[in-house]
Amino acid sequence: MRGNTSRILLVVTISFAMLTPTYTSLGATDKIALSMDRQVYSIGMKVTIAGQVLGSFDPDSPARISVIGPSGNSHHSATVSLDSSGGFTHQFTINGDSSFVGRNMLEVTHQTVSGSVSGKLEFEVRDHASVTIQMNKDSYVLGEDVIVQGTVSPVLPDSQVLIQVFNPKNQAWSFEEISFNSISPDGQFTVALGNLAGQKSIIGSYTVKAFYADSTATVTGTFSVTDLDSKSQPSKTEKDNENVQNASSASTPSKVEVVTKESTSASAAEVAKETVVQSEIKNENEQAQEFTYIVLIKDLDGITVSLSWAKGTLAPNQSLTMEQSWIPEISGEYTAEIFVWKSLNDPEALSGVIVKKIMVE
Repeated sequence: MRGNTSRILLVVTISFAMLTPTYTSLGATDKIALSMDRQVYSIGMKVTIAGQVLGSFDPDSPARISVIGPSGNSHHSATVSLDSSGGFTHQFTINGDSSFVGRNMLEVTHQTVSGSVSGKLEFEVRDHASVTIQMNKDSYVLGEDVIVQGTVSPVLPDSQVLIQVFNPKNQAWSFEEISFNSISPDGQFTVALGNLAGQKSIIGSYTVKAFYADSTATVTGTFSVTDLDSKSQPSKTEKDNENVQNASSASTPSKVEVVTKESTSASAAEVAKETVVQSEIKNENEQAQEFTYIVLIKDLDGITVSLSWAKGTLAPNQSLTMEQSWIPEISGEYTAEIFVWKSLNDPEALSGVIVKKIMVE
C-alpha cells in the first residue's frame, strides 16, 4: 500500500433471497402485529409487509393476506407460511388505477387450533408518481456549476429523488440524493449537481436521469459542455476533443483491485421474483472509510431499470457483505453494474466497476 491511497476490495455474487427490510410504521390488532415499510405509496410502488402472530399459533396454518381499496374492492390477496417464531414477510406491487387512491386496509388472518386471530393496518395510496427536471442552462463551459430544478407529484413522505449524471464517455459524473425535506410542499426542488472540473469533466454531451418513488417515475435530460478555447477557436476539430477526453481518462489512477466470485446462480433470474445482488467489500486502509455501495441494473438497450444504493463505514481492514434487491418485470438479458463511491455528494471511486450479465426467464 502506498501512502493513504483509499482501497476497497469488492467481491460480487448474485443470489436469490429476501432482504430484511426496515419498517417505519407499526401497529397491532388482536394477536397479530403488522408493519409496513412506509405509510404512503403511489400506484406502481412495491409494498413490503412484516408481521408476527403473538402468543399461540399453528405452524402448519398460513397467514392469509388481503388488501382492500377505498371502495371495498380487493386488489391483492395471498397466503404466506409462518416461521418458527410465528413471523412472516410478504411483498407485492400496487398495480391498478385511480380507484385504489385513498385509504387502503391491510388485513391478515391466521387460523389457530383455538380459533381465528387477525390484524389490520391502514395505509394511503396516491396516484401515479411523476418527476420532471430542467437544467439552468442548455450548455456549459468547463469550470461552471451545473444546477437542476425539478418537480415531483405527488409529494410522498419519506421519498427522495435520486439524480445521476453520466459524462460523454458514459462515466458516472455525479449522483445527488434529494431528501424529502429538500422538496417543497408543492413538489419543487433545486440542487447543484457539481462543478465541471476534474478528470471526469470533459467536453461533449451529458445525460441526466432522475428517479422518484422507488424508480416508478423516471425522466432523462441532457446538457452539453464546451471549453472557452472551443468557443474562441471554431477550427478546433473533433479529433482534438477526443484527445482531450482520452487524456483525462488515461490519467485516472486505479486505486483498487477488484475480484469477482462466480456462483451457480449468478447469471439467472426469474420474472417477478426478487433477485439479490450481494457483494463483499473490504477496507484495505489503515483508517476507517465511509462508502456508498451502488447497484445499477440496465436492460439490453442500456436503459436503467433499477437503481439502489446503501451507505456505511468500514473499520480498518474490515470486510462487509452488502445486498441490494431487484424484481425483474419482464424476461430478457440485463446487466448489473456494481461500484463503490466515497459518497453520493463526493463521487470519488473507491473501487473499480463490477459488471455482471443476468438472464431473466
